[in-house]
Amino acid sequence: MNMRAAQSTQLRSSTVAPQQQLVVARGMHTRSIAAAASCSRQMCMAAQCQQHHATVARHAATSSSRVCMAAAAAAAEAPSTSGRVDDSRDFAVAMAKIADDTKAADLSVLHVEPLVSWCSYMVLCSVMSRPQLLAVLGRMEDAAQQSFNRTKQNSAGSSQWEVLDFGDVVVHVFTGEQREHYDIDSFYAAAEEVPLPFLGEEEAGSSSSGSGREEAFELDSSSSGGLGRSAPVWSKNL
Repeated sequence: MNMRAAQSTQLRSSTVAPQQQLVVARGMHTRSIAAAASCSRQMCMAAQCQQHHATVARHAATSSSRVCMAAAAAAAEAPSTSGRVDDSRDFAVAMAKIADDTKAADLSVLHVEPLVSWCSYMVLCSVMSRPQLLAVLGRMEDAAQQSFNRTKQNSAGSSQWEVLDFGDVVVHVFTGEQREHYDIDSFYAAAEEVPLPFLGEEEAGSSSSGSGREEAFELDSSSSGGLGRSAPVWSKNL
């Protein structure tokens, strides 16, 4: 009896054990498949991330190249500072020529950009009377508007010292007494004086020109009201 019970128990254990092993094997296989699938997903995600980073890098490189090309094109199209200075210089010399044509005296064009911040050039000239001063101012304003498309930035007053402010070029027109009294020439003595070629041409032909500057304009005391030492009406930029 005992022998039969032992054989029955052994038979059951030998029958159950393979089933349990099969279940365990199936579970391990399922986990292996799940782990392989998870690893595959991770590898796919990593590949997608690398592809995304590469695409972003290409776009960034392309954008940077376009920005550099645009900056280079803008720099090439932008007017240079030297061109602006040359334009200012030419305009200042042109204003001095107009003053000379109107028989103003003691002409000088000063390059003051290294000394001051509000302009690049100053034009200085002396007149004999208020009527001559107004004539110089009027011709300068007309030429600036017609030939250079420039307008003054200030209003004229009634002084014996008037200023035309064109921004980068400032013109001082005053009587000899006013110029000597305020002595702007000494104040800007460190400025470079711009050569005026038309003065050399006039000096070469001065022997046959007849009368001098003093005969061109008579001092009109009735219209000028005297040449007192009045300060300039507009003296923002001395």
